[in-house]
Amino acid sequence: MRIVVANRKGGCGKTMLSLNIAGTLAAHGKRILLFDLDPQASLSEILHRYADQVSQPLSNTLLAGDLAASITPTHIPAIDFVPADEHLSEINRGVDPHSRRTIRGRERLLANLLARSETTLSQYDMLIFDTPPDTRGDLTSTALVVADLVVVPIDPHAGARGAAVDILTLVEELQPFSDRTLHLALILNRIKMQTGSYDLQAADAARDAFGDSACKTIVPSWLAFPKAAEDGMPVAFVRGSDFNRAASVIYTLLQEVDRRLDGQLELPK
Repeated sequence: MRIVVANRKGGCGKTMLSLNIAGTLAAHGKRILLFDLDPQASLSEILHRYADQVSQPLSNTLLAGDLAASITPTHIPAIDFVPADEHLSEINRGVDPHSRRTIRGRERLLANLLARSETTLSQYDMLIFDTPPDTRGDLTSTALVVADLVVVPIDPHAGARGAAVDILTLVEELQPFSDRTLHLALILNRIKMQTGSYDLQAADAARDAFGDSACKTIVPSWLAFPKAAEDGMPVAFVRGSDFNRAASVIYTLLQEVDRRLDGQLELPK
């Protein structure tokens, strides 16, 4: 299963959601390979895993070679990681960082890398990709082509719904480049849960706009998520009632998504 977390809008919580989806799946027995495709490297910073800790940075193996050279372990049980590197920004613009030439067939860069790395990937149950806040960049496009599930976080701020529509449009445009059956899950993320809050009103409006594509489970803007991330951890691996409550929300969300996928996540009942 390949999960891509994407939205054009920055600040909607893609990185935090990627980390906690990976952590919750790992806590329930899945072996995860987590990718940071964002040149800003926020997820790499959280996990304290960097390109100089691997044999080859991802920008190199995207163009040639096996993914094994770009993988580093993490201190989170059952999660390995592919860190971002500075040259991803050039690949995001469709430029080979070494030759300075335009990359041909860049829509399938990631698909080709995964195909070259089949033996390496056989040890993982799930691949999860955190993408940059740039819908028209090549890194988001090449990730969407390999996706089985595209998770689109929507926060309550202005422009969030329009940014989500951009992703849905891009998914349709890229379908000819993909050989996979693609599913969508729009997730209301970083929502203040006080009764009558603007956030909840915005969440209701998003549900009305996107209908069945929007998940019913809301991810609240609880402090447990950033507090766990400060220690480089998803909430599922931090002790304490606040963290347990936050992990329960992510698991409930994944159960809802799993029902949409007819059990493809293979979560315990």
